[in-house]
Amino acid sequence: MGTDDLIVWRPTNGRWYARDANGTQLVNFVQWGRFFDTPVVGDFDNDGKADFGIWRPHKKQWFAKAADNTVLFTNVGLGGHSDTPLFMTLTQ
Repeated sequence: MGTDDLIVWRPTNGRWYARDANGTQLVNFVQWGRFFDTPVVGDFDNDGKADFGIWRPHKKQWFAKAADNTVLFTNVGLGGHSDTPLFMTLTQ
């Protein structure tokens, strides 16, 4: 199992930035999200690596993109404006 990397999401431009613990730049300027979105991270494609997720509460929509910029899903409806996005594996 790998180690976690440092990731920030900048809501002013919807961009993700990532570095590993050694300071090596892993991702720069991945555009994914808008100002009022909630950034989420999960392994949405089951490849053992974290993917970039966005939850848009005012529209009840989820979006996910892999680190290689492959879009995994868009406009998946679930939740409401005051909900909190969470991740857990419910199926095997």
